[in-house]
Amino acid sequence: MRLIVMFDLPVTKAQERKAASKFRKYIIENGFYMLQYSVYTRIVNNFISIEKYTKRLKSHLPNRGSIYLLTVTDNQYSNMNILVGKPPTNDERVNSNSISLF
Repeated sequence: MRLIVMFDLPVTKAQERKAASKFRKYIIENGFYMLQYSVYTRIVNNFISIEKYTKRLKSHLPNRGSIYLLTVTDNQYSNMNILVGKPPTNDERVNSNSISLF
């Protein structure tokens, strides 16, 4: 499964930019990678992992802005279409056969 984080954080003031940068850095340190500007994703194994990352994200929310979480299956994620331009070179299709569980 994939957990997708989408956010719209204010960046007009220096303090807001700092908070947005801190949040972005936090999600990257927790295994999320940028899918699109302000849209990050990571692979999760199950609903327990989703709850764990949801709690972590809640504990690091900036004071202002909107953050959305979306969970999709690997099959749904692999059916995503890119309509404009070429896919980025670091974008790799992942299916359930290429996921290793610890």
